[in-house]
Amino acid sequence: MLPNWIARYHPSRPQISKGESDLIDWPIAALFVLGGIAGGVAGVSLSNAMAARKQALDRAFAILVIARRSLHRIARGRRAYRLRSTENG
Repeated sequence: MLPNWIARYHPSRPQISKGESDLIDWPIAALFVLGGIAGGVAGVSLSNAMAARKQALDRAFAILVIARRSLHRIARGRRAYRLRSTENG
């Protein structure tokens, strides 16, 4: 008799795929695939349209990075202030 961990993958044991065992909801899987294709096509066309405005995109990205970093620093400062105020009293 084979150990359980070997018998589980033994060639004589019939293997049922996930598709055959109804573990996959095929309409939902098709929606995911179609959504990925549509998103890829939309992303390529959008990137081609925005390539003409590279300088504006660079500035917008820089503003987003600076804003995100500033908000992060403010949040950390508030958290540190709250910790100091609870320690003192």
